[in-house]
Amino acid sequence: MQRLQYFIFLLLLSFSVSLKAQYGTQKRADALFNKFAYVKAISAYKKMVKNEYNVSHAKRRLADSYTFLRDPKNAVIYYEEVVAEEGVPIEYYFKYAKALAAVERYDEAVKWLNTYKENGGTVSDNEDLSDGSGSIFNVNPKYTIDAVSFNSEYSDFGAYEFDNILYFASTRNKGVSIKRKYSWNQQPFLDIYAIKNDLEPVSHKDRLKGINTKFHEASVSISPDGETMYFSRNSYYNNKRGRDDERITHLEIYSATRATDKRWKNVKALSINNTSYSVTHPAVSQDGKYLYFASDMPGGFGRMDIYKSEIREDGTLGVPENLGNTINTSGDDVFPFINNEGILFFSSDGHLGLGLLDIFSSVKNEAGAYIDVINLGAPINSNQDDFSFFLREDGISGYFASNRGDNVYNDDIYSFNRIPPLKVKGHVTDSITKEPIARAIMKLHDAADQLIGQVETDTNGYYEFDIERNIDYTLTTLKEDYNEKVTTFSSKNLSLETTELTVDVELFKIPEEEIPVIRSIYFNFDKANVREDAQKILDTVVYLMKTKFPKMKIRIRSHTDSRGSASYNRILSQKIANSTFKYLVSQGIGPWRITEYSGQGEEQLVTDCPDGVECTEDEHQLNRRTEFLIISIR
Repeated sequence: MQRLQYFIFLLLLSFSVSLKAQYGTQKRADALFNKFAYVKAISAYKKMVKNEYNVSHAKRRLADSYTFLRDPKNAVIYYEEVVAEEGVPIEYYFKYAKALAAVERYDEAVKWLNTYKENGGTVSDNEDLSDGSGSIFNVNPKYTIDAVSFNSEYSDFGAYEFDNILYFASTRNKGVSIKRKYSWNQQPFLDIYAIKNDLEPVSHKDRLKGINTKFHEASVSISPDGETMYFSRNSYYNNKRGRDDERITHLEIYSATRATDKRWKNVKALSINNTSYSVTHPAVSQDGKYLYFASDMPGGFGRMDIYKSEIREDGTLGVPENLGNTINTSGDDVFPFINNEGILFFSSDGHLGLGLLDIFSSVKNEAGAYIDVINLGAPINSNQDDFSFFLREDGISGYFASNRGDNVYNDDIYSFNRIPPLKVKGHVTDSITKEPIARAIMKLHDAADQLIGQVETDTNGYYEFDIERNIDYTLTTLKEDYNEKVTTFSSKNLSLETTELTVDVELFKIPEEEIPVIRSIYFNFDKANVREDAQKILDTVVYLMKTKFPKMKIRIRSHTDSRGSASYNRILSQKIANSTFKYLVSQGIGPWRITEYSGQGEEQLVTDCPDGVECTEDEHQLNRRTEFLIISIR
């Protein structure tokens, strides 16, 4: 007996570890998705689907990832499965329509666009069924933003964190000995500051030593080992000011080596500089192999383009390489930043945006080539200039700068935090034995009674849903031989620190001697009409519900075998459920006593006969069935 108990303990422990690992896979996948690393995210989401973990969420994200990668062929595959789910958000009807149009399945695209409209969706005049480019990632605000406390009355921008030090550029001049003003905006020249955190008061003592001069310095980036800083400055080296033929002083990039956190030495001009044009806004890749920057050097696509140069082992730079016209436009493409997943962020006024300079993310395919850009949307972008984006390694917080507001000559630094995702989770247990109840059906509805999702509990009675904030929900729990349980909860007025809600459910088991036995009924292949043998069983159901259990309520669930497409089988199974429902009602059973009649398609096979597996007709027959779930008998 002890050995058996030990074996059961090990089995449960193994399952718990497996579940934790699968949840870890989702967290990793979601983090990659939020960092715009779609190729890596796809691999993680596919693993979730393979392990049958939170499959609905994974398939939605797979479809969206393929869309952002401009791969409508694969996006269509997953959107087709997503829109077949009950209660899917209607935005997926529109996404599916656009993906269908992109693969030239126009008749179907129009059908799903109409479905989207019929369910309350609206389409603006400039939204058609082409897949297009310049997607706005953040249509619904998913970030909170705040102006940082250390902004001054002048311009502040270029916030950059490294090793717990926050660097930024500012034209503040309190305590600065040289108070020259820049003729363009009559503000002092920019200096680089370094502070320990964004709550620390800033003074002239925080100006970087060995870096700042009487001209502009800004836009810091530091090598991964922390020993080399790259920064922008007016052409001014060894006390000499560089000018072009028209006596204009352009911007250049310089390097320096660390002495202390606030003192740098050995300032050197980079070989990519030229007094005839500007080279500015340095950004080191996370592996330290490339320096990205903006320049108006000849041969570009617009006013300012983004380039990269290899950083050789001896610190010298290779020949600048233009990132191409997927990134660069006829306008200004500036302020590159590379996050820890190797994704390029930058500002541009040449791509589809919300205002002047907007912040964009690049999209790479599996080969690492740039194939599109995504506008980060509001509230990060505005109708004014938004630039100098920095994302922390957590992928959800960072800084950017903007001149939004009344004074367009003053830039301010803003911090942003991605609104953390929220989930509801819990366990379903027997109210008497307290044992977990596996395969209980959990249906989640919003306040408008829209089905949000449906899952089954695992062997530990565990379930979870991803949910939105500030919504009232209803959770219905169903399990054969148990009472139906309806639980309400709300995600309103939660702090952003709250990322999980726990809603546990207890079910009362109906005594066995009171539960009538109702066998499944079966249907012919590709048919929805009630067979003669099935009619006899249905007549038994009618007898039980009319005579022996006049208060009994049931649910009807119909299933198909795996032959045919998933979408067709979903429709066929619903027709079967409809036939069953109509027969019972025609025999005098009040429709209110049949609380649901739904088609499950081919998703719950009772024999191991998925697509591609040879099975006998008898094995397929067992899958073509209608089941009766007794909800209550009193």
